[in-house]
Amino acid sequence: MYHPLWFTRVCTSVLADILSATPAVLEWMDRMAAIGHGSMEKFSAAEAIAVAAASTPAPLHDAHDNVFQDEHGIPLGSRVQVCGESFGPEPTEGELLAATRLHYTLGRTDERAGTVHVHLPRIGYSLKAVTPA
Repeated sequence: MYHPLWFTRVCTSVLADILSATPAVLEWMDRMAAIGHGSMEKFSAAEAIAVAAASTPAPLHDAHDNVFQDEHGIPLGSRVQVCGESFGPEPTEGELLAATRLHYTLGRTDERAGTVHVHLPRIGYSLKAVTPA
């Protein structure tokens, strides 16, 4: 959400004053800007896979969005696929670790990358159970 607001505030001067009506949003933007952009380091695909393989996924917790929300009748721990509804038709398959108001988290194990957690937004993506063959 920060990026389009930043763009309006910094790059579109004719619209920048529109944010004056929301001082709390401007305060939040200032806090976000204070975090900074971090530093970028280029990795090859092989290097990125090696980092993943040497890492362990962080425990799942999000104080603002941690309630399981089941609108599909698919319990946590099920084998599922998540796919973009209008782009990127390749499904991501894994174990359903979280289904919250805002996102899905799938656990996957890959022979090269080890165990990873893949986080996908809920909006614009569909979830379906994988039926055993």
